[in-house]
Amino acid sequence: MKFYNSLGPNPRCVRMFMAEKGITLPSVEVNLLKAENRKPPYTDRNPGGQVPALELDNGSLLAETVAM
Repeated sequence: MKFYNSLGPNPRCVRMFMAEKGITLPSVEVNLLKAENRKPPYTDRNPGGQVPALELDNGSLLAETVAM
């Protein structure tokens, strides 16, 4: 799995949950100030551009904080 992270309240909630549960995942920082979430290659994986996102081992992507 891979965690797509950025500054902001929603990614922070997921980071806090992962820290409380002792979960460590490889992460990719998405720079919102440079609009990386609105450009390829990020939009190739996540057309909506939402951050945070969790890429599962089977290649599917979760982009809803509650689902993570």
